[in-house]
Amino acid sequence: MRPEELRGNRLAAQLLTWLAEHGRLTARRQLRSLFKTPGYAQVETAGALWLQEGPAAADELLAVLPQYLFDDLHGSQALLVFTAMGSHARPVLDRLDHFITLTRRAGFNIGDDDAEMRADERLLAATITARERITA
Repeated sequence: MRPEELRGNRLAAQLLTWLAEHGRLTARRQLRSLFKTPGYAQVETAGALWLQEGPAAADELLAVLPQYLFDDLHGSQALLVFTAMGSHARPVLDRLDHFITLTRRAGFNIGDDDAEMRADERLLAATITARERITA
């Protein structure tokens, strides 16, 4: 018997995401349980939630994921979900445009100025790519 409420852990999120990507997810309650947990589990399971529920989950994803967009740890994952959502992610375009125009974007705490600049450039490139795919 599987528990319906899962604790937010990386392995459970990755397993549920893999199952969703391969069309074998039957543990939808567990997926929803992890999506309710702020942080890594929420962002990691957002893509699986989109795969399982599609446009029916768009409003919920649009309400939760923007808070992670410019986070150095979770931003790229949130952008991947918005990219997968395509035109359903259009409501976040204003946030993406704002981020793209900033001269100082995400706050990184890597400890190395060059590494922080490279991380910022990677996040900027991912944001531009997401924007292009959402509007395509």
